[in-house]
Order: sequence, then C-alpha cells, then structure tokens
Amino acid sequence: MADALGPTVWNTGCNSWYFTDQHTIDLWPFDRATMTRMLTTPDERDYHLTRAPRLAAL
Repeated sequence: MADALGPTVWNTGCNSWYFTDQHTIDLWPFDRATMTRMLTTPDERDYHLTRAPRLAAL
C-alpha cells in the first residue's frame, strides 16, 4: 500500500491523522473499482481455518 501512495501529499511530510504510530499512512490508495476487484473474491491461501473444539453438554 505504501508503494502505491508514491510521492503524494499523503506520503511527503503531511501532518495528518492518517499517520499511524509506526509513521505509515493508514489510507486506501486505490480507486473503488480496484478495491472491489481486490476484495470481491477472497484468496483461500490468505486464511487458515480451524474448527473450534466442541463444548461439553451442560
């Protein structure tokens, strides 16, 4: 994400609440179409699913 911001006003010394404690920008740098394309179909490799243990009957 930081690379996508490039040398924009958000990434060149701006004093903004978008800066995190780690001095990075917490701002989506892409347009809505890109966001929709990236988030529409999750990549299963990004997730590790496990089954919760069964609880004993009370």
